[in-house]
Parts: sequence; structure tokens; C-alpha cells
Amino acid sequence: MGSISSEIISDDVLQAVIPVLERETALYCRLAELAEQEYIAIVEQDVTVLETIIAETAKLSQLARECERRRQAITGTSKLTFGALVDASRGTAAEHLGILRAQLTGYVRKVQAANERNRPLLRALLSFLDEQLNELLKQNALYADTGLARTHAPVRGLVDRRA
Repeated sequence: MGSISSEIISDDVLQAVIPVLERETALYCRLAELAEQEYIAIVEQDVTVLETIIAETAKLSQLARECERRRQAITGTSKLTFGALVDASRGTAAEHLGILRAQLTGYVRKVQAANERNRPLLRALLSFLDEQLNELLKQNALYADTGLARTHAPVRGLVDRRA
């Protein structure tokens, strides 16, 4: 193919690539949802939920990369952008691809915006957790340098100053 955007994509290629693009769009929709959930988990300092979200995000990101590789295998090129694919298609396929492109672009923007918003919050949470761990590992803390609980923690008495 010469200029891919000026050529028409075959129906066979379109029939093969559209489900891949639909799947990729659905994956980014879920990634956008997770980015919002991540924000809530960060604000609430819910490390357990955050860990689950990060694991699912990593899995979905891998699946999105697989969709991209599959799209490239179907079209035979890595240079065919979504826009060029829309321009090179015709009829209802072009309309459907245009809608998918708009949806995918919207989800990607949501993910990017959420990541920008979450980045400083994550840094602050990590800093807070680091400070807490450092407090636990101090000499006089309940945990020694080994990370094991001491069997003989210092006893602190309560002094009644009213007497």
C-alpha cells in the first residue's frame, strides 16, 4: 500500500480488526474506571484496595498491548493509526470505527488525567507509609531491626498527677 489513508481497507481486514479495536476500547474503559477507583483508594489510604487495583491495571494494560500487537498483525503495519484506519474505511464500518475512535480517545484522556491527578497523591501516600515504617523500625519501637516483635517490650507506667 502506498498512502494508507487514501486507500480503502478490504472488508476482510475490517471484519478482523474491528473486534480487536472494540476489545481495546473496552479495556481502556475499564482502565478509566480503575483510575477513578485508585483515586478513592489513595485518598482513603486503603493500601489493600490500591494493591488490587494496581494488579488489575497491570493485567489490563498487558491485554491492551496484546490487542495492539494483534491489530498490527491484522493490518500488516504498525504505522496505521486509528484515524488513518477510519479515513481508509467506508460506509457503516467507517462510522463504527469513528465512534470507537472517539470513545477510545476519551477513555485514554480520562486515564491520563486521572494518572496526573493520582501521581502526587501516590507519592504522598508512599512518603507517609515510609515514615510510618521508619517509626516502627526505630531502636525504641516495638520492632527491632530484624522486623520481629521483641519479647520484652519496655513497660511504661501511668502516673496519676492529681495525687
